[in-house]
Amino acid sequence: MLMLGTSAMTKLDGTGLGYSYHLPSGGWSLRARNALSQFSDLFSEFNRYIAPAYHHDRCERSVQMRLYSMHKREFVMVFLAFFACFGLGVFIGLAGPPITITTEQKVSGFLPKLNFSEIASGPFVMKSPVLSTYCQQLWVIAQVTTENTDDEKFDKSFHVSVTRHLRCERQSCEEFIVLHLGFLDYTHYILTINFYGLESFHQRYNIKDITFYFKSYNPAFTQIEIWFRFIFLLGTFAVTKWMSLLLPLLLLYNDPIFPMTFLINSWVPGMLDAVLQATFLCSLLLFWLSIYHGLRQNERRLLTFYLPKLLLVGMLWVSAVIMATWQKINELQDPTYDYKLDTANFYVNMRLKFLTLLMTIVLAISLAVTILRFGVGILEDNFVAELSTNYKNSAEFMSFYGLLNFYLYTMAY
Repeated sequence: MLMLGTSAMTKLDGTGLGYSYHLPSGGWSLRARNALSQFSDLFSEFNRYIAPAYHHDRCERSVQMRLYSMHKREFVMVFLAFFACFGLGVFIGLAGPPITITTEQKVSGFLPKLNFSEIASGPFVMKSPVLSTYCQQLWVIAQVTTENTDDEKFDKSFHVSVTRHLRCERQSCEEFIVLHLGFLDYTHYILTINFYGLESFHQRYNIKDITFYFKSYNPAFTQIEIWFRFIFLLGTFAVTKWMSLLLPLLLLYNDPIFPMTFLINSWVPGMLDAVLQATFLCSLLLFWLSIYHGLRQNERRLLTFYLPKLLLVGMLWVSAVIMATWQKINELQDPTYDYKLDTANFYVNMRLKFLTLLMTIVLAISLAVTILRFGVGILEDNFVAELSTNYKNSAEFMSFYGLLNFYLYTMAY
C-alpha cells in the first residue's frame, strides 16, 4: 500500500510523464514567448506533412506536375515569361485609348442671357452627346465656379433630388455627381436640372459659371475590352484543354433538339438524343482515363498515350450508340450513370514555396497599382464617376485583368 501511495504522488508531480506544472512569473513577456513557442511548435508539426520525406517519394511520382521536373533555368524562364506577358499587357494598355470620354457644357455657353438669380437654381436644359451601346454608362457631373478671391474653404448643402455637398476653395469647387445611368437605352437624353438651396451661396460668393460634364466609357476602349476579354477567354480554353472539349459536348448532352421529339412523329430525334448522350459520356470516360493515367505518366505522346485510349473508348462509343439507338427505337429508357470524382491534393515544400512566391508577386503588384494609382477611392461604389479616381488610360484595366489571367496560365503550366 505504501508503494502504491508513493507511485500516486509521483504521477501528481508529473515525474517521468514529459510535463510539469509551473506558474507564470514573467508577466506579459513570458506569455508572449509561450504563445510564440506554441505557434512555432504547431508549424513544426505541420511541416512534417509538407517537408520532403521518404514517404513523399510515391506521392511526388503519382501527382503529375511539371514543377518536379523543372530545372533552375526553367524556373527563371517561367517567371520571365510571366513578367514579360504582364509587361506586354501593361504596354498595350499604355498605348490604348483612355477608358472614359468627357464632354463638357458650360451654363454660360448655352444660356448666355441667364441672370445671376437663375444661375443658382436653373432650370438647366441640356442635350447629351451622341451615345451608343459601346458607351455602356453615363455620368453627369457638375462643377461650380465662383468669383471668390478669399483664402476660404466652405461646405454648402443643397438639393438635386437628393442632398449634395458643395465644397469650394477660392474660385474652384469640387465636382459632384448629378446623375448616373447604368444602362443606355437611347442615343440622346434631354436633361432638365434644378438646384435648390444655392441662392444664399450665390449672394455671398457670386457664382460665375457652372460646368456640366457628360462622362461615359470610351467606345474605343470598349472594343479593346471586348477583344482582350475574348483573347483571354480563348487562352483560358487553350490552357484547360479538356474543358474546351467537354463544355461543347455538354451542350450536345443537354440536346438542344430535344423539343423536336414532341413536334415530329419520328424516331430520329430520339436516336440523335441517344447518340449525343453516348458521345458525351464516352468523351467523359476518355477524359477520366487520360487524367488518371497522366498522374503517373510524364510523356504523353499521341501514339503511345492517346491512341490506345481512343481505340478503347471508340469501341465503347460504337457499342453505346448501337445499343442506345436500339433502345430508343424499342421505346426503352436510357440507363442512368452515376459517378463521383474525388481529386486528392498533395502539398509538398517545393510546390508550396512556388505557389506562395507567385501569389505574393501577384498580390504585391495588385496592391502597388491600387495604392499608387487609385488610392483608397477605388473602394468606393462610384469610383468611375469621380474625376479624381478615374482611369486615365487602358493600362490599369490591362494590368489588373491581365495579371490574374497570366497568373492562372502560369499555374496551369
